Amino acid sequence: MTRFLKPLTLLSIVFLSLSAMAQKGGKSPELFNMNGEPVTVKEFKYIYEKNNAADKDLYKEKSIRDYLSLYINFKMKVKAANDRGLDTSQEFLREFVNYRGQLAQPYLTDRQVTQNLIDEAYEHLKWELRTSHILITVSPSASPKDTMIAYKKAMDVYMKVRKGDDFVELAKKYSNDPSASYNGGDINFFTAFQVIYPFEKAAFALRDIGDISVPVRTQFGYHIIKLTGKRPNRGEVHVRHILISLNDKSTDADNKLAKARIDSIYQKLQKGEDFKELAKKYSDHLVSRDAGGELQWLNSFAVNYPEEFRDGAFKLNAAGDYTVPIKTIYGWHIIQLIEKKGQKPKKEMEEYIKQKISRDNRSEQSKEAAIAKFKKENNLKENGSALKKYIKSLDTTLLKAEWKPSTEVHNSDKVLFTIMGEKYTFKNFSDYLAQSQESAKYSEVEYAAKQYYKNFVNKSVYDYEDKHLEQKHEDFFNVAKEYKEGILLFDITEKNVWGKAMKDSVGQLTYYNDHKDKYRWKDRAEAMVFELKDKATAQKFLADIMAAPKTTTYKVPVLKTETKVVDTKDKKKGKKKKATAPAMRDSVVTTDIPDIIKDYQKKDALSVKMTSGKFEKGENKAVDATGWKMGIQDVGVVDSKYYIVKVNKLIPADYKTINEARGVVISDYQDLLEKTWMTDLKAKYKVVIHEEELKKLIK
Repeated sequence: MTRFLKPLTLLSIVFLSLSAMAQKGGKSPELFNMNGEPVTVKEFKYIYEKNNAADKDLYKEKSIRDYLSLYINFKMKVKAANDRGLDTSQEFLREFVNYRGQLAQPYLTDRQVTQNLIDEAYEHLKWELRTSHILITVSPSASPKDTMIAYKKAMDVYMKVRKGDDFVELAKKYSNDPSASYNGGDINFFTAFQVIYPFEKAAFALRDIGDISVPVRTQFGYHIIKLTGKRPNRGEVHVRHILISLNDKSTDADNKLAKARIDSIYQKLQKGEDFKELAKKYSDHLVSRDAGGELQWLNSFAVNYPEEFRDGAFKLNAAGDYTVPIKTIYGWHIIQLIEKKGQKPKKEMEEYIKQKISRDNRSEQSKEAAIAKFKKENNLKENGSALKKYIKSLDTTLLKAEWKPSTEVHNSDKVLFTIMGEKYTFKNFSDYLAQSQESAKYSEVEYAAKQYYKNFVNKSVYDYEDKHLEQKHEDFFNVAKEYKEGILLFDITEKNVWGKAMKDSVGQLTYYNDHKDKYRWKDRAEAMVFELKDKATAQKFLADIMAAPKTTTYKVPVLKTETKVVDTKDKKKGKKKKATAPAMRDSVVTTDIPDIIKDYQKKDALSVKMTSGKFEKGENKAVDATGWKMGIQDVGVVDSKYYIVKVNKLIPADYKTINEARGVVISDYQDLLEKTWMTDLKAKYKVVIHEEELKKLIK
């Protein structure tokens, strides 16, 4: 079978996956079929046991038959979704392919290699290293010749280091890292996941201060690494500080004044004054000052904090300890320890480390190990002579990303390799090359072709394994199928029931009118319910709201545009004339009970709590205790709490309006649509249950 290799489309991935599901499902006796489509005993048992594992009646006849009825309804809905074409919609394909890709990852990597990487990373995280390095650059895609030139240069420098030449001076002279010219190759403290993995691995292999690695290859070139510092991971610290600020424009006088101020504050601390209060009063750090100088948790690599600050913070051991004044680029600090914590146990960090690995280039190790295993399992057979012939047909356009499959060789069906007998031809490789070639990545045609071929083989092996996961792994098959059908169930139910009921306002109104007696209010009270913390507070609160004046009336001017005409006298001539003056109006202010509550809560936040609204009989015990009488009442203790209730209005029982009942109406309308839909499905899809197989399940 010749395979035309292109990146798998959403539809092809799902088609291959579902085809595998269909084949997998055929290995078990048929429990029932729906319009001729079989559902196996194995499929039913998987979902039945998963959803009823805790059922004490597991595999008893009633339990089996009840669940089978539910499962048949479920399968009808899924079939309706398929018949409607929802399983080929772009929305479904994207969601399913995304989930399947996540689910497939553990099966497409070497689990033991992954676990080894987790263990290694945890051990690395226990330490913080400081190193210097000398870099000799070489492209990751460089030809063997160029790679060897770079390696030889790196080895020459390495031998100079071994002879005792000064590492810093060698870094300044030979390193291609631009920063080496002024820092001698120094790389400050780091731990796992903070430098590229090959560098990290080589650095952590060094044991003692002063140890030097042989040249180590990374994506940047060859590194010679010297271990210059090593300490246990310092964990995290939570501190507060007091800052007397300085900046690059500060004068000597400013520096002296700042030092005098911080020393004065330090003396106050030594006399026993509270650190937080001193921070609030004196600190120049506006962000933390109001919080008593408190900062967020920080670790050794919190680059927003100067190194001197971090070192000072980590030297503190007991909560409450504080440093002597420490100077940084921001000024003078005194730091106090609030809390300190070390590295978490491996069990707590394993998921975090696994996620970091998945985004790190070390994950390629696990994938490469898996591909090597897949090559053996799937019987990869390569045709070396055919590859040589193909490579001879290529030219330098491949190095410029301008190559096109233009000859008969490029488009031939000659086999390059097979995977489980499936053929991968010159034509397949040509299609891959046309899509994958990169300009200026390689400098030699033969080397470039071999690298592209290697990648093509690995991709083909990986894709083949991915395509057959459902056939090879029953647990993967079950979960993928369950998720696929779950998406379809949601989509079809949304279209036929949930979404339809939400959007169909005419249907809602019709249902409401046809079932109006279901939507009635009982007798209600419009009331304010006050919960008081104790009896004394309740009595005082009752007196306060009873004594408060109901209204206050006074005169206030209205807006300028609301003026009125008045008669005034012209003092000089003694004549009357018309003029305008501000209009006045009455203002009525009603005593605001919430304002009274606020006064109470300022003194004690828990003293009083108010709930207001319309309450049906039986809905609120405190309101029921009023005997449904108007006005303010002390109803005493209800369920161990003190209550006062103000009933503003009594509302007799009545029908709810459509708007008041809409939420319940929509829910009831959805139930009706669901029942109607199921009736239609049962009429459309004929189900035949094989009783002999069903009875075998009953225990």
